[in-house]
Amino acid sequence: MGFRHKTMNRKKCLYEQHRIVASRAQYLKEIKRFRSEGRPIIYLDETWLNQHHTVTKCWTDYDGKGGLKIPSGKGKRLIILHAGCEQGWIDGAELIFVGKRDSGDYHNEMNILHFMEWFREKLLPNCPPRSVIVLDNAKYHNAVVEKIPTKSSRKQDMLDWLAKHKIRHEKKMLKAELYFLIWATNPVSVYQTDVFAQEKGHCCLRLPVGHCELNPIELAWAQVKGYAARKNTGISGFTMENILQLAREGMLEVTPDRWAGCVEHVREKVEKHYWEVDGLRDDLVERMVIEVGHGDTSSSESEVTVSDTESD
Repeated sequence: MGFRHKTMNRKKCLYEQHRIVASRAQYLKEIKRFRSEGRPIIYLDETWLNQHHTVTKCWTDYDGKGGLKIPSGKGKRLIILHAGCEQGWIDGAELIFVGKRDSGDYHNEMNILHFMEWFREKLLPNCPPRSVIVLDNAKYHNAVVEKIPTKSSRKQDMLDWLAKHKIRHEKKMLKAELYFLIWATNPVSVYQTDVFAQEKGHCCLRLPVGHCELNPIELAWAQVKGYAARKNTGISGFTMENILQLAREGMLEVTPDRWAGCVEHVREKVEKHYWEVDGLRDDLVERMVIEVGHGDTSSSESEVTVSDTESD
């Protein structure tokens, strides 16, 4: 039957990684402080809509006949980038374009050049004064002004970085020695989005890794995609022109009142939940795992590690 008689392992407990808890706590404190200062909070993110995006259920007869005649495959893909706040969508910040067919992940459709052009020319000029722009940790959101050498960097790159920052070193040093000098300076990455935002009197605030549920725009996108699915019935044909029109109509359906509801839900439900849970965790957990992995930041699940612990 697949059972074995064996010595039992120690009790296993599930722990969130210390770095994740710390970054979440920092984010919650920062956004609370910005709100207390009366600064506008702007949330941005991108989503997608497939050409054949529609409902998954419909009325049909007992023989399974009738219903929607959906073409095979998903069709072409629309990539939508926008931003909003408690007062609604940011006027003039909409960006919609057709993605590539050969990409399996809509994140691959966006690149640094597209995002930075949109950020500088369509978002920043339309943000209220002294805005706080909330964004996630996607690579194209976080292009660095200057790349900090890592352990795997070329030796010449390490030498150039040390020379640029006028840190004493010798060319005959080993890579390990050079990296130690870099690490000892505790360098902090400077992102292009932060620089551009500061030039206009704004600032950026990054979500904790894997916490898209803290971004109200995710709820707005769910409403847009739900509207498009209900209306994309094939009457006008499953065309790109039709799904584009439905995407724009769906965004109009997310009125300022609905946007305010999305923000209130995140603030009063999700953020308060984490404040309470993390407060309890500080009292109960004495040991946490520090090692953190790197993966897709769009997931709503926090990174966790299973660690063996002794029972009390």
